[in-house]
Amino acid sequence: MFRLYLAYGSNLSTARMAHRCPAAVPIRAVTLRDWRLRFETVATMEPAPGDHLPAALYGVTAACEKVLDRIEGVDEGRYRRHWVDIPDDAGATHRVLTYVKVDARRGPPRGPYVQHLAAGYHDWGHDLSALLAALQRCRPTSDGSTAAAGAMQDGVLARSNMTADLARTVG
Repeated sequence: MFRLYLAYGSNLSTARMAHRCPAAVPIRAVTLRDWRLRFETVATMEPAPGDHLPAALYGVTAACEKVLDRIEGVDEGRYRRHWVDIPDDAGATHRVLTYVKVDARRGPPRGPYVQHLAAGYHDWGHDLSALLAALQRCRPTSDGSTAAAGAMQDGVLARSNMTADLARTVG
């Protein structure tokens, strides 16, 4: 039996999710209304009336959930399980598992991590504007640059054709 799981961070990357949870079944791209992406070293989501969070639905097994709990650090207090309501095409609402960051790690994400997110946005056909906005909201680094600028300095986003628009906007 499958449970619905909402991926919005690095698990948007279908390759990453296939590696982590081979039994997971990609279902469809979704947009979660009134939430947005935020970075605190890694991705999390936060309530944001009027905003939106690009995401994807997967069907996951109980074994996949155990893997996700471990990877997300539920037992260590890094993320907690969170439930959101997602409507289907017929208008019915489904309770869906996701994860929200709760630990104290702060700071901008690293370029390779951002690349996983950009790959996921591409995989699911999401526009990169929400990712760019989250990068621009990051706390400045010690030299005053933002996470987006740091990712550009790493050259990670600039090397990717799928993130060319993002790279032009940040650069």
